[in-house]
Amino acid sequence: MSVNAMQFEQAAGLMNGILSDATGAGGTQITNLGEYVTVGTTLLQMAKDPILRALNQMFQRTVIGVRPYDEILTGMEVNNEAYGSIVRKLNWLDKKVDTDHAFPLNPVLTADPADIKDGESVDMYIQNKDAVVQTNFYGSNVFSDWRTIYDDQLRSAFTSPAGMAEFWAGSAMVMNNKLKQVRENQKRVALNNLIGGRIAQAAANQNAECVIDVLAAYKAATGNATITAANWQSAAEIKDFVPWLYGFLNTLLGYMRNRSMLYHTQLSLDNVAGRGIDQNKVIGLMRQTSPRDARVYLLSEVANQIDAQVMPSTYHNDLLRFTDYERIDFWQSITDPGGLTVTPTYLNASGGLKTAEKAVKEEHVIGVIFDRDAAGISVFDEGTYSTPYNARGRYYNQWYHETVRFWNDFTENSVVLVMR
Repeated sequence: MSVNAMQFEQAAGLMNGILSDATGAGGTQITNLGEYVTVGTTLLQMAKDPILRALNQMFQRTVIGVRPYDEILTGMEVNNEAYGSIVRKLNWLDKKVDTDHAFPLNPVLTADPADIKDGESVDMYIQNKDAVVQTNFYGSNVFSDWRTIYDDQLRSAFTSPAGMAEFWAGSAMVMNNKLKQVRENQKRVALNNLIGGRIAQAAANQNAECVIDVLAAYKAATGNATITAANWQSAAEIKDFVPWLYGFLNTLLGYMRNRSMLYHTQLSLDNVAGRGIDQNKVIGLMRQTSPRDARVYLLSEVANQIDAQVMPSTYHNDLLRFTDYERIDFWQSITDPGGLTVTPTYLNASGGLKTAEKAVKEEHVIGVIFDRDAAGISVFDEGTYSTPYNARGRYYNQWYHETVRFWNDFTENSVVLVMR
């Protein structure tokens, strides 16, 4: 017999056997635990309801088998006012500073220096245009989902209106969890295109500093010649490598908070041609990312080692404490956590868009650091709508619609960390 056949099992022998095993008193080892453990099954041994054909009628108590889902990458979602519909972004290219015309250009003041002449004035109204470049964000993606809500056909499956309400609350939570996971995967789309785009750029000798092989950097800094992507967690390597990596991340964040031309795609000076701007005076696009504006997402197997070996003693006094720091269990596939295969679209050197000619494949992406404006999603035209009640079928449908934009801005700072 078995308790799963809706029988009552005498459990005294089980209890005595378990006690004997636990105390070392000896005796026969209990192995037939399946006779006693109630295991959830989809097999219904009472009549099913006529609608869903999944609920049996009138059980004493109903347990709703759903709990809220906690989505990740929440820092990548912005409201539709920031990146909804068609958006333009205005960027300023830095220009060189000028000499001070209140002083002679010659190092030694003479009676008649060449730069100071009678009858001439210093023009304080000379114009110096802003070198403004506009980038544009177009396009969006749409999808919908729905569920059917029945009226009283299911009431026979519950013992009270409260049980029925609890069932529909569980149904609503399942839909909400599903949409949360959809939203989470939308963020993965935006993040993975950014990662793939940076790798594709680096392969084309563009923005090479935006992809860092941490093992190569570690070897160059320490002289280590034995560490690889396969053995970095070995006892011989991990104790030295993980603290170094943690320090390296903080150093990189420190570099990125400085205003510079590094870690982002430069806009070609052709973008200011024909506007009366002296291109010889234009330096380029400067960006800075403070720790509070940074997103630091690390692969879990790396982040967990940092947490275990480094954080307890140093986390109180580092830049990571101020960032949106999150561990990511996988980038694209849960069966290949560090792997990424994507054909990205990215910004090329001329300011236009380019789609990679072939898929970018990377085996060990361990992290990405990027400015909050470099990647994200925005949701707009979101809504839930109900159909009229179907009097004949005694149900109505509830539809969910949304329009979402996954966006990347390669003119903002972003760095991809890999192991090769």
